[in-house]
Amino acid sequence: MTRERISRPSSPAYAYSAARPPSCTLDPGERVLVETWDARAGRMFAHPAGPFELPELPAGEGNPLTGPLAVRGARPGDALVVTIEEITCVSPGWLCAREGRNPASAGVITGSHGRICELTEDGVTFAGGITLPLAPMVGCLGVALPGESLPSSVPGRHGGNMDHSIVRAGATVHLPVLVPDALLYVGDAHAVQGDGELSGTGVEVRAEVALRVDLERGAALRWPWVTTADRVAVLTSGPTFDEARRAAVDAMITALGRARGLDPADALALLSAVGDLRVGQATGGVDVTLRLELPAHLGVRP
Repeated sequence: MTRERISRPSSPAYAYSAARPPSCTLDPGERVLVETWDARAGRMFAHPAGPFELPELPAGEGNPLTGPLAVRGARPGDALVVTIEEITCVSPGWLCAREGRNPASAGVITGSHGRICELTEDGVTFAGGITLPLAPMVGCLGVALPGESLPSSVPGRHGGNMDHSIVRAGATVHLPVLVPDALLYVGDAHAVQGDGELSGTGVEVRAEVALRVDLERGAALRWPWVTTADRVAVLTSGPTFDEARRAAVDAMITALGRARGLDPADALALLSAVGDLRVGQATGGVDVTLRLELPAHLGVRP
């Protein structure tokens, strides 16, 4: 099936909003190729390779988004099922470390430092002769909410700025549909990002993201989920690690009870034995995002 191409917008979205007109309308099962900006909409690429002093970001203009993509017939209570088929990164990329926006001790990082990195077939060329293997992923994937507009930097039940490295080619992201036609936004691709995104950036790049969009009727998801060939994970967030962890554990206990008939105590014991709790972002200044993963062979579903 031929994919429709959604070009990188000259005026990108900076919020998950139901008020913005759709970039396109898809039928369930259709494929689309979405062009995305890097986290600062191309502003960094005028700088030398680095290091350079990172300029201040205009208020409200981080993590530009492409979209929304309307999905015909999607209704609140359904799940939007987004399969990432391919991510193609556009060289160069950039990353940074900023004073006051990191988890290091006070005074360790002074100023705001950026660096441009070329992408080659061998990987990302970093400083000091270091080459980082390419591992493209999508940082922002989320839907519009009813009655409110959330900034593109915010994660939550809608998905949003989750920054999970598992959201890569071959993964399927399950998002709750919260407004008619779902209204999906995509952005903030990284050529590579570690769990935690500790400086607040991965290797930020422009990208082309090939997606297939489907619907699951009546799924009524509380949180986003990701499934891969060998893993299933619930993705949660919260202002503290404890709150995000509690939401993830509660969701997976419920899912294990439904899939395997386990009572909560046995489900928690099993999670302790084979579950992996991993961090998406924990840079400070935004909510912590976590994912709790289980092996797919256990049969847990979103």
